[in-house]
Amino acid sequence: MYKEITIIGPGLIGASLGLAIKSKRLCKKIVGIDISKRNLDDAKSIKAVDDIRKNIDERIQNSEIIFVCTPVRSINGIIQRISKYSKKDQIVTDVGSVKNIFEKNILSLNNKKFKLVPGHPIAGTEHSGAINAFSLIFKKKWCILTPISKRDKSVHTISNIWKKLGMHVAFMERKEHDKIMSITSHLPHLIAFSIVGTAFNLDIKKKKMNLLIFLQEDLKISHVLAHLIQKCGLIYLLKINIF
Repeated sequence: MYKEITIIGPGLIGASLGLAIKSKRLCKKIVGIDISKRNLDDAKSIKAVDDIRKNIDERIQNSEIIFVCTPVRSINGIIQRISKYSKKDQIVTDVGSVKNIFEKNILSLNNKKFKLVPGHPIAGTEHSGAINAFSLIFKKKWCILTPISKRDKSVHTISNIWKKLGMHVAFMERKEHDKIMSITSHLPHLIAFSIVGTAFNLDIKKKKMNLLIFLQEDLKISHVLAHLIQKCGLIYLLKINIF
């Protein structure tokens, strides 16, 4: 059991993470940090966090793990602020949906000021905010980790946490993750399958299951398409030129 975990940005995902960690009794104390007082109050009222703060300061040194659960555009700046107080053995991880966003100066701090483990739990609902959080949001969903070094003990630590929260864990390169996510999120799925070989410049046989798995996790996927894939099989549909 961890003594303390900090969640920066306890909104829907962050507060759900706090609830899930508490339900599995993985940590004695969870700290929530946010610039929004309302969100902090909501997170504490549903018992997703034990302590609330509006600023990142030296107290963050007490947390073994720091989850950054903010919008992607904020992640680099937040990690930069964390680095002013963090220790090299602390783990910093995120939940951002884009992974190839870390600036060179942030990557250069890895193993010096913290252990960085980029991650993306593919979970969510149409709602937002801590008030809509629930502990089972991650169950049977996929989490993609894009580690800087797979051999680092910190990667095993974060992978184990997500698994204990009910997630399946996959590993990818940051660029590969972003290619797959951009296709599943921004292109019509029928077209996406037909151009997947060109888009990735990769072997479809090797990558088709990765794409299928994360298409089905995407909240925007057509239920009809998902059902068709499950019943007929992707290889068969490719052979008969459905895609």
